[in-house]
Amino acid sequence: MSEEEKFKIVIYNDDVNNFQYIIACLMRYCNHSKEQAEQCALIAHNNKKCDIMNGSYSQMSEVLEDLISLDIKVKIDTYESNLRR
Repeated sequence: MSEEEKFKIVIYNDDVNNFQYIIACLMRYCNHSKEQAEQCALIAHNNKKCDIMNGSYSQMSEVLEDLISLDIKVKIDTYESNLRR
């Protein structure tokens, strides 16, 4: 992974938005399939947060702004791979 791809967006569970809304937003703004969006919504619900995408900072900041404007609780964080070199 290059230096440009070391960021991720994390979505947090909240008591405001329903599953269908989150799923629709993940499909539209993160290009998730329906199944991927459903899994991310469920993981965020059960674990309080879920990584929803990763890439360069500029890519992540564009998506982040869109999701924040939709009142979805998200943030950019550094990407940490679980894979060893």
